[in-house]
Amino acid sequence: MDTPAAIGRLASGLCVCLVLLAATSTGALAAQAGARVEPVSPCFVVPAKDQAVDFKYDCGYVVVPEDPSAASGPTVKLGFLRLKARAATKDSPLFLLAGGPGASLIEPTTFALFGSAMLGSLLDTRDVVVRDQRGTKHSVPRLDCPEYPTLPWAIYSQGLNEAASIALERWVLERCIRDVRRRGIDLAKYKSVAIATDINAARQALGYDRTILYGTSYGSQLSQHMMRDYPAALEAVILDGTNSLSRKSWIEDRALDADYALGHLAELCRTGPKCREAYDIPALIERGLALFDAGPIAASYVDPKPPGARLDFDVRQKDFVALLYQLQESKYGVAGLPFVLNDLVKNGRASMAKGLGQILGPQLLQARMLRRVRWQR
Repeated sequence: MDTPAAIGRLASGLCVCLVLLAATSTGALAAQAGARVEPVSPCFVVPAKDQAVDFKYDCGYVVVPEDPSAASGPTVKLGFLRLKARAATKDSPLFLLAGGPGASLIEPTTFALFGSAMLGSLLDTRDVVVRDQRGTKHSVPRLDCPEYPTLPWAIYSQGLNEAASIALERWVLERCIRDVRRRGIDLAKYKSVAIATDINAARQALGYDRTILYGTSYGSQLSQHMMRDYPAALEAVILDGTNSLSRKSWIEDRALDADYALGHLAELCRTGPKCREAYDIPALIERGLALFDAGPIAASYVDPKPPGARLDFDVRQKDFVALLYQLQESKYGVAGLPFVLNDLVKNGRASMAKGLGQILGPQLLQARMLRRVRWQR
């Protein structure tokens, strides 16, 4: 789940999401062995030049053992950004848990989110803390696979078919895993249970008795781990876009979510006279899927910089399905989904080629740029 979408949901979700009260505690839990704060200055991020802030903030690392059950051994540094309350307060802080897994809310847009026009009043009475998960953007070590984002260009430039593309993706991921292990990193310690322990360690190291958690998407799963393992550390929990920890298949969950959402959207459209007259969403989806019965569709994209640079590639049924899923990640995408569907299928394979080509072409160029940057390093 991308960061802008997560931040957008936060602004409305704080008002409408389910709040679960956790068990109370009269004092701080014993601090996790080995956890400490390491300040960082200048901060990882700063407000945009046109963003005025009327609150103080600080950044740093919460340093914890790589193995949460052992005080000795390797450590990991977990980046955090803390927006400070305007006045001294004993109110529990709000901890924001990003989705992904692996997304980051340590972004300049977070300052805007807590500006006076949006959620700034929360800072009147409590701190707001955002922190990265172990292995991600502002944490050390960072578990990165630099070649992975460049795969679309490698697949395109080499003219690989689907089977060869899957083989190349597997090879790149396996090589990245080997590289991480050669660095002495124990990947078995980079899992949800350990990340929940990190959240509790950050609470302790930053000096808070209890916290209020706001978890979106994967962050809501982490919140549930906290509710199970550290209930006394919590004053309240807000779950946004959640599913049960008893569910084991991420792919199955996403498929069920997409199916439910499309069915709900179709029903809403049928209840509105104008939408019902203009769009039959299930029929449009079936038409779109059927366009690929004859195989992939040839598409192209002309790069506006420099003009005339043309990319020729195939679009497949999976690209169409992926677009339908992506459009459901924001309220604007959902609102425009019937129009996009109609636009893609109105002229058969030609309109599908044009529509998906305009979407996938820039993605290919982005992958090419990342590949060049990687090789320059």
